[in-house]
Amino acid sequence: MNDAATFELISFIVMFSIVIGLIAVIVVQQWIKDKRSPRVITMETISSKTIDEYHTSEPFESGMGMKDEVLPIYYIIFSLEGGDSVKLRVSKLKYDKLKKSTTGKLTF
Repeated sequence: MNDAATFELISFIVMFSIVIGLIAVIVVQQWIKDKRSPRVITMETISSKTIDEYHTSEPFESGMGMKDEVLPIYYIIFSLEGGDSVKLRVSKLKYDKLKKSTTGKLTF
């Protein structure tokens, strides 16, 4: 290997290491912030369940026309003691499992 190729290889390795290091620092900082965040635990009742639709379009692989897709987004709405409500996004499995007017411990 000549000096130019060696320099390019070392430069690439250094830049790649810096990018990976920065990503790792950001992920660890967010994890620490999440762990330090207070948790709220209350007894709440499910007041309603809703499904929103997310519409997306992308071209077909042939390039002729568009492929439209509708994706469901599931939400459970909890009534809080002060009259407020909290709308939380959930998976389809949890959406199907939880029933309206169910009361239980809510941690968020």
